[in-house]
Amino acid sequence: MTVAVKRSEGSHRLDGTWAGTASANAFLSHLEARRFSPATVRAYAFDIVCLARFLEDRGIGLGDLVPTDVFDWIDWQSLPRRRDGKVVIETTAARVIRLGDVDVAHALGEGEGYTSVAEWRAGHERFWHSAEMREALGDPEFTVDDDTLVVAQAFRLVAR
Repeated sequence: MTVAVKRSEGSHRLDGTWAGTASANAFLSHLEARRFSPATVRAYAFDIVCLARFLEDRGIGLGDLVPTDVFDWIDWQSLPRRRDGKVVIETTAARVIRLGDVDVAHALGEGEGYTSVAEWRAGHERFWHSAEMREALGDPEFTVDDDTLVVAQAFRLVAR
């Protein structure tokens, strides 16, 4: 399996033989249509590549992913790896918290330009409540509230 982020016509898309490439690119297009910042789209693209590599490493198909695999993925990401010509990031913190407990430090720390928790949450809820996300989850009425658990993750650049 090969998968990488490619910049094409000002956008970031996945390229390669991973079975989820088309779905991932549709998701990235959705983010752009919803006017997410280019930095957000780029960050999601790299996150998806990381997820694809994790799934390949573990022999898990995208359709077989279960919630506990997300915790394993977070741990897996904290292992520094250097791939020729690739950026290596290290997860410095990962917390599973209630959506209602996301604080201003996290909202500002994402680096997406949010100036408050309310603005951060509104932006994320637009995505979580989108028709595309609900379709991907197979739940046309999916919604989040203060008690929904989210993964709040921080990272640092290890190597380029």
